[in-house]
Amino acid sequence: MTLEESATSSVARWSTISVTPLPLGYVNEYEGEGQRWRSPCLALLLQQLTETETFRGSRRIGVELYEPPYATRVVYADDDGFGELLPALDLDYYEGTRYDLALFHAAASGEKEDDAPSDEKGPDG
Repeated sequence: MTLEESATSSVARWSTISVTPLPLGYVNEYEGEGQRWRSPCLALLLQQLTETETFRGSRRIGVELYEPPYATRVVYADDDGFGELLPALDLDYYEGTRYDLALFHAAASGEKEDDAPSDEKGPDG
C-alpha cells in the first residue's frame, strides 16, 4: 500500500438553505498563477452541514450523516457562470470579499484589475 493509498481525507458537505441578496458593490477577489481577478458578489449563502465523507486516496470509505440541529455558516457567494451560486471560499484562489463600488462595476463589465480605481469606501466607513 502506497502512502497515497493509506492517507485519508474528509470532505464536509454543506447545503444552501437560504440566499440573501447583497447591495451592489461587493466584490470577490481571487489571486493565483500570477494573476488577480474579481467577480461581483451578489449574495450571502446560509448553509448547513449535512454530512462528511471520508476518503482513502480516491476511494470513499465512509460517510457521517448529521442530525438537526445542524452546524451552520454564512458565506459570500460567487456565480459559477451558469446561474448557480457557489460559496466563494470553496473556490480555488479565493482571497476575500470586500465592498468597493468602483471595483464592482469594473468586475461586472469585465475590466482588468489595473483598469479600475479603488477609492470607494464601504458602508462601514
